[in-house]
Amino acid sequence: MKKRKRPLTLLEIVIAMVLLGFLLTGLFNIYHKALRQEIQARELKQQVLRLEFIEHKVKHLFTHATKLYSSLHPDALGEALFLSFHSGVDPDLSRSERELLGMLYLNKNKELSLVSWSLEGTPRKEILLDAIHCMQWRFFDPKKREWQGSWPSKSESAPVMVSLDLTWKGETIPFVFFSELSSDPISYLGVSQ
Repeated sequence: MKKRKRPLTLLEIVIAMVLLGFLLTGLFNIYHKALRQEIQARELKQQVLRLEFIEHKVKHLFTHATKLYSSLHPDALGEALFLSFHSGVDPDLSRSERELLGMLYLNKNKELSLVSWSLEGTPRKEILLDAIHCMQWRFFDPKKREWQGSWPSKSESAPVMVSLDLTWKGETIPFVFFSELSSDPISYLGVSQ
């Protein structure tokens, strides 16, 4: 004779539902943490790419600069860096392969800005980075072997290195760029060649 299967009791069904609820809650928490970590990783990657873009853009300016000095400007918070530079290839053909003038500065909205213009053209303004708390330029004078806070336009020589410190999102981010304008060698430990 066949035994008849007994149906599940209400208590067994409730226990199964509770266990399934615990399992689904645990899986959801794991998924939520993984999603949050992925979002944080994307934001960090985006920040790193923005800083690498700034480094590349400013490095390009210094390697193609023909003149460099710092001065006050009404649109800038603090001193602005003025440059004459060779543009290289530019999507805007009227600016491509020309000598341009530029100003790199922190504007009133706390944005790192680059304004460039040719002698006959209209200016182009680029916002390189926003939400900057503070920006500081320093210039290395190879003759005095020290860093200076500004570089005069009538200076006989060019700085060997330019340091840019940005305070962004609560962190100070240092950049150091070598200027190809200077013909003065850097002397280490007071030894000249």
